[in-house]
Amino acid sequence: MTNEQRLAPEEELLAADHLRATSASAALAALQGLGERYPTDPRIRARQGIIEYMLGIGDLGRAALEEAVAVDPQNAEAHKFLGAACMRAGATAVAIDALQRSIRLNPTDAGAQSMLGAFLMHAGRYVDAVPHLIAALDLDPGDSSALSNVAALPWTAASVSQKFPQGHAGVINKVRETLLFRLRQGQLSEPQAKVLLSVRVRDGNDFSDLLRLARDFSARPAIDAQEAFDLGVIFALAGDAEATLDCYQRAQALAPASFRIRNAMGYQAICAGGSGFAAGFAIASETWPLINPEAYDTDTPQWQGEELAGREIFVYQEQGAGDAILALRLLPMIAARGGRVVLWTRPELAGLARHAPGIHRFCDSRERPTYLQHGCTTAVPLLGSIAKLSLTALDIKQPTLLDGAAFIDRERWKMLGEMPRIGLCLLGNPMRGDDWTRSIPPVFFSRFGARSDLQWVNLSVDARDEQSALKKALPALVDVSRELASFQDTASLIMELDVVISIDSVVAHIAASLGKSVLLLAPPTLDWRWQIATDQKPWWPTVEVYRAPAPQAFDEPITRALAALDNHVRASRSP
Repeated sequence: MTNEQRLAPEEELLAADHLRATSASAALAALQGLGERYPTDPRIRARQGIIEYMLGIGDLGRAALEEAVAVDPQNAEAHKFLGAACMRAGATAVAIDALQRSIRLNPTDAGAQSMLGAFLMHAGRYVDAVPHLIAALDLDPGDSSALSNVAALPWTAASVSQKFPQGHAGVINKVRETLLFRLRQGQLSEPQAKVLLSVRVRDGNDFSDLLRLARDFSARPAIDAQEAFDLGVIFALAGDAEATLDCYQRAQALAPASFRIRNAMGYQAICAGGSGFAAGFAIASETWPLINPEAYDTDTPQWQGEELAGREIFVYQEQGAGDAILALRLLPMIAARGGRVVLWTRPELAGLARHAPGIHRFCDSRERPTYLQHGCTTAVPLLGSIAKLSLTALDIKQPTLLDGAAFIDRERWKMLGEMPRIGLCLLGNPMRGDDWTRSIPPVFFSRFGARSDLQWVNLSVDARDEQSALKKALPALVDVSRELASFQDTASLIMELDVVISIDSVVAHIAASLGKSVLLLAPPTLDWRWQIATDQKPWWPTVEVYRAPAPQAFDEPITRALAALDNHVRASRSP
């Protein structure tokens, strides 16, 4: 190419200005004029291709961009937009290759890093996407696309989490803090607002800001299905059942095939009770395996609720420990259909589950066995069997579930005194994203320490900083948490207590399954485990629910629980 065929310096500046022009069509026309004068200058062809891509013209500028990189393979920007054009055309592999070339030429281009991360995610290459998303956020912490894709990564995959130097929680926290700062400064763009609504928050102080943003968004007539779903989740955390249902209904109308939205609607139906209870569990049973496929054995012949005529049925744990304990009551109902129940649970639940009624054989292991290994002809997930049994909310109450006599070990807990013994579980698992809504903030710990006539016993076992604050607020707290190495240990200690005060946790389910009085300090979120329609003790008759009116607003629930405590102690100690 001769010098006469190249843009003059002042024309080069003019061409660059065209890309920043208010009117992309006017810029394209100007560039086309320059292209007629300099038909072989790759910079002109590259810029033409970029604007054609932005305007959605023809092949999205792909031909012009291909010509440009063929003549000038060092043009990083042309490679980037060629990748974008190829991706829109469905040529994923070609798009990824073009973006990789662009980044090799200019690794500091945040947009190219973000785009490549998104393309790799589209191709299912989540682990490969991680370093590019990290690079994009390091270069531009406010990159909405990178923030959104980081939030959308499948964090349940250990291979993804391990690629982040700070762990996935650290990266999500960085995303959250960046966006919250921009929100408070009035600098949050609409794309960034949508990301913030999807990543949510992990702190009650931040939640008020997020809730205001959610209310602003929900008032808009035009929101997409994902936005409506994200808003529903936020309103659920706030305990606003009406707004939650409205958002989920809007989401379902826009995306009726979305299994996550259908699952949320099923959850709402269960909470509503009545005819919605069975219908909701039917939806949940259909959508749970799509949300967490690893927990379900979909290759096995599935029991549909028919009479079993003496056949062995493989019943397996598919939910967490609390839900599994709650669902143990279903085993006798399955056995009543003529089946011999072979129950499998994970090892941590074995010490409790093997004592449940209705079991023909019990097994536990880290990996779930197949139904054939145990000679069964059919299988059903433990909690999911509710749908197969066609139960109503009235069919599920039982005063006790496990025989407490199997867990009495008074010699082990002989250090407990004669004063009324009250178990306290005020702190949950800090790794759960919603733990901030259910764990009791340390500011409330002293409310329990004011009762020196009671012997408080710590049932919270998770290692967290708040444990030291709890011990400081309750100097006489009996803390044997180090000896609670299993749920069976926890059950044996609970059998020596008069009453348990607990947050929404597995401890509450264990205590209730043993028939102990439980005073539950619940977050505002409506949860079918603790309330169905107006019934605040649908599964466990010995549980009293004290619900917070807003996230972390536990002052009133604690006041009410402490006021009711003496009556429950007297009932526990009466002959």
